[in-house]
Amino acid sequence: MFAAVPLLTLPPEPSLVIDVCAAPGGKSLFAWRSLQPRYLVCNETIGKRVGMLIGNLKRCRVHPVGVTAWDSEVLAAEFQGTADVVIVDAPCSGQSLLAKGQKAEGCFHPLTIRHNQGRQKRILAAATALVRPGGWLLYSTCTFSREENEDVATWLMAKFPQWVPQAVPVLAAYQSHLAAFPCYRLWPHQGEGAGAFTILWQHQGKGEASPLPDLGDRWRWQSTSQPA
Repeated sequence: MFAAVPLLTLPPEPSLVIDVCAAPGGKSLFAWRSLQPRYLVCNETIGKRVGMLIGNLKRCRVHPVGVTAWDSEVLAAEFQGTADVVIVDAPCSGQSLLAKGQKAEGCFHPLTIRHNQGRQKRILAAATALVRPGGWLLYSTCTFSREENEDVATWLMAKFPQWVPQAVPVLAAYQSHLAAFPCYRLWPHQGEGAGAFTILWQHQGKGEASPLPDLGDRWRWQSTSQPA
């Protein structure tokens, strides 16, 4: 929930929210409940996690929502410039799992960190294409690695200068000491929670939003109306 808090600073009832790495669905549910978007798209590339995602969306009676199972670059091509809000809770080395008492073998190994950093950059680059001008991009991880957090954020802003980090006043006490721009870390010793990193950007380029595509029967699952 710490990583999703920046969503509470955004205008309510956006037209479209896309969660790029959605399973098991916690941040999708947070966005649906807090923002009440007109439409929510939940994407998950790992096939064995899609069923879990759909089950949670059904159980929590989320609507209207569509589930896709595409690579982030395919998702960007289909929904380019359509979303008001995009969420990327990225795959990471999972170092905070240790604080939960779980195993995360190799999570501090430089090769593991470098591999995840590469994935995160590729996913984020695709995610930037999803957001309409004026929209927002939320990036988060559950790792402590600077390379996967502040360094990835710095890379994105150098590559895409139209993305401007946004201050989240309620998280001011958690400002990262490893960055001069607004981004936030939760450490395991700071009360409840195993640890997280989060940063919110706004797309301050110019242009118009694109229309939502008609995907026909290519959804993995879709709920478009209020459940009875």
